[in-house]
Amino acid sequence: MPAPMTALRRPVVALASCGAFALAMAVATPASAGTAPERTMVRLVNGDRLSRTIFPLRASAAVTRIARRHSRQMAARGSLYHSCIDCILHQHRWATIGENVGRASTVRQANQLFMHSAPHRQNILSSAFRRIGVGIVRARGVLWVTELFYRS
Repeated sequence: MPAPMTALRRPVVALASCGAFALAMAVATPASAGTAPERTMVRLVNGDRLSRTIFPLRASAAVTRIARRHSRQMAARGSLYHSCIDCILHQHRWATIGENVGRASTVRQANQLFMHSAPHRQNILSSAFRRIGVGIVRARGVLWVTELFYRS
């Protein structure tokens, strides 16, 4: 009988340690802030941050709509380009802003591509940012991704 008790204890400990991570992710990713792929990207970004003891970003539904609109425009043009960051900064009176744009086959692949690029990784891991909006649009079998990071 002692063997099953030991075997049961390990998963419980693993679940308990994952509980804090899951709670942080649930708080940082409200269901109203985007589609399933967009929420998945926010979870991946926050997972990258939490694995380095950086606080998670809170998703913004309004900024998600801005990011989605930019992804839709990139998909329509068939090319990647950045938003007018100064325009967004001035319009919203934010203290700081960063943007990642890319395209990939899957959300996970997009996150991996961003994390393997120093400037994109710097945006993802910057403690200067407090909020995020992610816009993802699928067009012609490709995901067009915009991540907007900011602090009010």
